[in-house]
Amino acid sequence: DMDFQTAFVSGTYSMGKNDFVLNLGMTDDDSALDLDREYVALAVKHKFSKRVMAFAGVGYSSQDDVGMNSDGIPDGSDLSYTGVGGGMRVSF
Repeated sequence: DMDFQTAFVSGTYSMGKNDFVLNLGMTDDDSALDLDREYVALAVKHKFSKRVMAFAGVGYSSQDDVGMNSDGIPDGSDLSYTGVGGGMRVSF
């Protein structure tokens, strides 16, 4: 039984050789489990040249009521995750 609404928005702002990216998302679960989710991420990309680019970002996600007690009923515990990443791309 699935009954939920999902929304997602993303935006990019460029300033010189830098691009800033923001992502926001959410899921509103109206089912009996009520597993609401939220997501946010921020990244920056820097272009050193046409062939070399570096990037870094951080993202956070949370989900409500993921734990179950022995009767299979949500126990009110939440789950969250934070991720950090980065790298460099060189085109040949």
